[in-house]
Amino acid sequence: MPRRNIKNMIRENDRPSKDDLTEQDEHNNTPLRSSSLKSSPRKADQIAYNSDFSLSELSDNPEAEKDLPQTTTLTNKEYLQQIFPLDFDINKAVINTVPLTDRLGDHSHEITYKGYYRTLGFACTCVKPSKGTNCFDEMIQYEWEMSEKLMPCRNMATYITRYKAKQPSTWFFIKPYYPRGSLAQYWMGNRTQKTTIQPFHILQIAISLFSAMADAHSLHIVLVDISMDTVWLGIDGAAYFSGFKSSLSMRGEHKKLPWISSISSLVSIKNENVEVLRNHIDPIYANILPAVQPGLAFKSEDRPSAAAMLGCFESLRYLALGNVTM
Repeated sequence: MPRRNIKNMIRENDRPSKDDLTEQDEHNNTPLRSSSLKSSPRKADQIAYNSDFSLSELSDNPEAEKDLPQTTTLTNKEYLQQIFPLDFDINKAVINTVPLTDRLGDHSHEITYKGYYRTLGFACTCVKPSKGTNCFDEMIQYEWEMSEKLMPCRNMATYITRYKAKQPSTWFFIKPYYPRGSLAQYWMGNRTQKTTIQPFHILQIAISLFSAMADAHSLHIVLVDISMDTVWLGIDGAAYFSGFKSSLSMRGEHKKLPWISSISSLVSIKNENVEVLRNHIDPIYANILPAVQPGLAFKSEDRPSAAAMLGCFESLRYLALGNVTM
């Protein structure tokens, strides 16, 4: 598959060169030159290096240091960066010209490409406004800020950094690359091959999603648009949530957002009853269904918390592992 430097990717008028890319400093809103681009907020300067750093400082056991080889002592900031690269240098990025996904929504047009940073794969999404939208800049800023807020949570596909092109209203978002694609792509792939997703894999996905929800709820944030297009699967089968622009603060700090209103009002059931059609469900999932059903209750007060659902799925996995025969 052909590759180009980010300077030449896709069509020239849609993909500005690396000299055209800037990154917004989130603290002073000042553009940085591409030669000094650093991922925000993971800047090396956020870590204090006032003295020699030893790996034993990460342990609760002070005696652990004597078991470590002397070479584990890191004497300066530059050496640490050689081992743990904290900066994203756009000059070392290479992007394939064939898009992974091309989505046209109500407010934005998003094209995602696979790239490589040294030997590490990543995804680069070019985002431009759709015709007729008047909230693009607000939406882009909201999505970035929500990604930053949800960064401490488990199983979040949070952005590594972002770059603004010099041409109007064009952004590039960098995030991890997930080899199995979105949940929709994974499901369609199994359907095409006429293979069944095993119950243990369903449990793995459920645990991932409810881990993300439980952590987000602890930050008073709800994940509105959990769909097959906003959930990505890693090589280990774990799921990662990416629908940041549709996530909401439970503290009412947000106003009515035009790109969320259509999603949040999607469910409308007059009889307030959710019926599970068991004859449409594969019998191999029979043991999982009782754990799923309580979470499908129409009224929020009738549904268990995300943490309770997570505990239930973890218990099922524990029982499943106990039944595995080697």
